Amino acid sequence: CPTNKVVAAMIRKPDKNSVVIGVDSSTTATKAVAWDAAGQVVAVGRCPMATDSPQSGWAQQDPQAWWESTITAVAQCVAGLDGLPVAALGLTVQRETFALLGAAGEPLHAALLWHDARAQSELAAVAAQVGVEDYHRTTGKQLDVTSAVAKMCWLRRHTGLLGDGNDARFVDVMAYLALRMTDRSATTPAGLDTTGLLELRGGAWHEPHLRMVGLEAARMPALVPPGGLLGNLTASAAAALGLSA
Repeated sequence: CPTNKVVAAMIRKPDKNSVVIGVDSSTTATKAVAWDAAGQVVAVGRCPMATDSPQSGWAQQDPQAWWESTITAVAQCVAGLDGLPVAALGLTVQRETFALLGAAGEPLHAALLWHDARAQSELAAVAAQVGVEDYHRTTGKQLDVTSAVAKMCWLRRHTGLLGDGNDARFVDVMAYLALRMTDRSATTPAGLDTTGLLELRGGAWHEPHLRMVGLEAARMPALVPPGGLLGNLTASAAAALGLSA
């Protein structure tokens, strides 16, 4: 595996003289764990993240915190490697959580977390428009409070960031981190299947649901199979993480 590749999951065991780092950006913290070829933990790093709840039932984060906590956790981990080279980074993230970005990659709104419950009215509207059974048949998932579709409908209704005349881009946590690490917005269907935006059988973006929330496939992340290559670390990202370019 070429040096400093960012992957959706580990492709293979690293060379005996190198390690891979698994990065878990979860709801409350980012963890980084370095593993050697024998599957032994070599070094760890951790950085907590705060969740904002400005109203009852709301749960949101600043997407920038995902990147900043990743920098801290990975840098801590790398500091414990005593110069051992890193062959690859693997990402795993909190699912359903998403953010909207502008043309320059800047967050347009706080990211809505998977357990955010503000979109109850929109959830009922989606159920009426799509049908609960058809939703399940198309996506393979239940339509409930964790579904990103309803929350995007809430954003479209209350912020105007989605819909005609807007160019907001959708990212889940993995796509945002990939963008900061590689300059490419890419993610894996394994982390997006619960959003309600993917077709169960084909694994592609489901256009009717995208239209419903005011998006189009061109403004969605590239889809990479689990274990596939998300991209190459940029020099600036490598430097921030404590890795060589």
